[in-house]
Amino acid sequence: MFLDQIYHYSNLLEKAEKIIRNATKNNSKDPTHQQLTAIVDLANNNQENTIVLKVLWVGLRRKRKKYLSVYKNLLVVEYLLINGQDTLIPKFEDFKPQIKKLRSFKSARWRKDKGEIVRKKSQEVWKLITNHTLLLEKREAREEYLLNSLEIQTTHTNRSKPKSKKKAKNNNKKNKKKSKKKIPNKKKPKKCIEKKSLIINSQINNNEEDDIENYFKKKPKRKKKFFKFF
Repeated sequence: MFLDQIYHYSNLLEKAEKIIRNATKNNSKDPTHQQLTAIVDLANNNQENTIVLKVLWVGLRRKRKKYLSVYKNLLVVEYLLINGQDTLIPKFEDFKPQIKKLRSFKSARWRKDKGEIVRKKSQEVWKLITNHTLLLEKREAREEYLLNSLEIQTTHTNRSKPKSKKKAKNNNKKNKKKSKKKIPNKKKPKKCIEKKSLIINSQINNNEEDDIENYFKKKPKRKKKFFKFF
């Protein structure tokens, strides 16, 4: 049992590391919405939230060269504070000393200050962790946004349904009109049919006679051969 628990924990750790590292790579691309929602799903589970927090803690303590990765880890922390469960918020109190340090983060490359992004974002996250009223406002605004989006979707679907019914009714009316306009096929009288058949038969007979005459005309007469008897 103990070995199974270790194996399960190691699998969860690998899974969380892969998702978070893909979302917090040291490049200019921001983490996608799908990646952030996947991290939130992991963090909302009681078994996996400790692993997610450990991976984020390591990401916030990276070297100054990887300032973009540190910035992305701060983005993930901010997203979890606003979109995660209520039970996650007190667990981020352990992050306070590290985020406080990042407010004075410096990363100079080619005589350019690259740490400004990290300093601004760490200041925003620091306000969310320390100021609970501001955090509640952000969370309430997020819930209102989700409710409004759901209402818009439902109204859009309800409006689209009657249109389809009207179209179906109009199509049925058109089909009925077409069916009324159709004229029934009039049967031809028998006399006409008999006359036509006689004319056709006479034409066939005449053609046959002409063919026979032509055949005999074209055939050359055979010369009679005389055999001499000695």
